[in-house]
Amino acid sequence: MFPTCANARNVSKHFKTKKNLRQLFFILTAFLTLTTLRVNGQTTDTFSVKLVGKWMLIKHTIPDKGGKSINRLAPDETTTYEFSKDGTYKVTYKDKTGMAVNKGKWKVTDKGKKIHLYNNKAVSPDSKVIIPESDDKTIIKLTAMELVLQEYRFDEQPIGTSYYTKQK
Repeated sequence: MFPTCANARNVSKHFKTKKNLRQLFFILTAFLTLTTLRVNGQTTDTFSVKLVGKWMLIKHTIPDKGGKSINRLAPDETTTYEFSKDGTYKVTYKDKTGMAVNKGKWKVTDKGKKIHLYNNKAVSPDSKVIIPESDDKTIIKLTAMELVLQEYRFDEQPIGTSYYTKQK
C-alpha cells in the first residue's frame, strides 16, 4: 500500500516535531552545561578541589616606584596555608621573631576569582599578626601545584602578588 497525500503530510509533520524536540533538547542541554562553567572552563567546585591542601609562600612581590616588582619575602620568613575539605583553613606565619597561627573558614567565590576567608581568629597566644574578621583574596592563577594571589600582607601598601606552591 502506498501512503496517501494526507498520511504523507502527517508523517512529515511527525518527523519535523521530533526534529524540533531534539533541537530544543540540545539547546537546553547546551545552556545548562554553559551556565555551570566558570573561568577557563572550571566550576567553583573545581577550584575548591584544587585549593584543598597545604600551600607554601615562595615569593611575594610589590611594585616599586619605578614599576618593577620587588620580592618582599624575607629569607627567614615562611607562610603556609592549609585549606581543608570541610571549608576550614589554618595559616601559619613564621619569622625570626616567632610564630603566629590563625584559623577560620574559606570558600571560593566570584565564579572562581576569589578566596573568601571569614570567621578568622588568632589561635596562637603570642600572635602579633592582626587579621581582619573576613578577607577576600583575588586568584590570579590556580593549578594543581601553583597558586598566585593578589593580596595585602600585613600592613604593606600597595597590594602585592603572592606565589604559593603546593606541598606534598
